[in-house]
Amino acid sequence: MDRSVVTNISDIFEQGNLHMQFKLRHFGGQGQQVVKYIMSKLRKYRGIFFESNSTIAENVGCSIRTVQNTIKRCEQLEIFIVSSRKESTFNGKMRQTTNKIQLLTYKAVEVVREVVEEVRKVVNAVKEVVKHVSQNVSNASKNLASSKSYYNNTKPYNKKPIRKEICPNWLNIEYEKPIETDYIQVERDRLMKELEVFKR
Repeated sequence: MDRSVVTNISDIFEQGNLHMQFKLRHFGGQGQQVVKYIMSKLRKYRGIFFESNSTIAENVGCSIRTVQNTIKRCEQLEIFIVSSRKESTFNGKMRQTTNKIQLLTYKAVEVVREVVEEVRKVVNAVKEVVKHVSQNVSNASKNLASSKSYYNNTKPYNKKPIRKEICPNWLNIEYEKPIETDYIQVERDRLMKELEVFKR
């Protein structure tokens, strides 16, 4: 929405409620009462409000300084726009009168900006937590490694013995080729002849 003044009664209710819903948290208790008071008068007088700061302070029950600071803050947050007014006197001179306060349209982009800021804060907080946890885990790992090293060095009797496999004696004996007898030669020749028959 454009930065324009709201004059329609239904729009004043809608836009004013949006402003108060999302921006009242920027004010203290008395400041919130001042905003609500001005908003109610804007609804009554169709978007134009002329009361002096002293009148507002008297009706709300706060100091004039609180009213001034609240209105200034409302201008910064783009809730109200304040215009100075002058009127002519009997001698033809112009004198300053009460300011004119009007309601501005609510910008949805402000909410988006606030949400983005909140998300950024949460992300930064999560990053800090992750960093803190990772540092603690790293330190814990180092402490655990050093404690294991100390434990192993100071208490060698707790080490498990290395298992030794049993090796039979016959594995150490070198292979000896058997002596070929006459019977073995005859059988070998016979098998070779049978193999030749099968190959054909």
